[in-house]
Amino acid sequence: MEQKEPKSSDVLAQERTDLAAERTIMAADRTLMAWLRTAIAMIGVEGGYAFYIKNDKLHWVHNYVARDYYHVESVELVPEGHHQLRFEFEVTGQPDIAKGKGTPGRAQLYIDGKLVGNAEVPVTTPLALGLTSGVRCGSAPGAPVTPDYEPPFEFTGKIHSVTVDVSGELIRDDEAEMRAILARQ
Repeated sequence: MEQKEPKSSDVLAQERTDLAAERTIMAADRTLMAWLRTAIAMIGVEGGYAFYIKNDKLHWVHNYVARDYYHVESVELVPEGHHQLRFEFEVTGQPDIAKGKGTPGRAQLYIDGKLVGNAEVPVTTPLALGLTSGVRCGSAPGAPVTPDYEPPFEFTGKIHSVTVDVSGELIRDDEAEMRAILARQ
């Protein structure tokens, strides 16, 4: 019996880094490639971001400390089959970590290299939250980043590979790093 490729509405990708970098790249060969230029990324109900497909549209959402949601939805449907999906976050300003504000930027969604959605994101989360959350690709079994989906929100197809690239200019806050180290003792 031939296995049918799952609908694109079953796809989810989420990512978390513990270092602040101008760019994070996450890629998975089936339908998934994300370029993420963020200061900090994490997942969970208290903050983070998610890159996913729902109702055949590509989405990216940033949950700013459970206070505000910044959401981008593609204006086009994701076609069935193998496609390159990408999210880019272009930094447009400097973070104000002392005031709890991470790097602002422009969120952009692409399908096969074509821009299909974008929005300005005035602030990102400047620190890692959610010790029980973490990197997830293909499912979101824990607390959701957004009320737009419910756990476990599983992708039922095959993801061939995922690549995370944290190259780019590092944004460091030595005092915040020291507080985090001391808090773990």
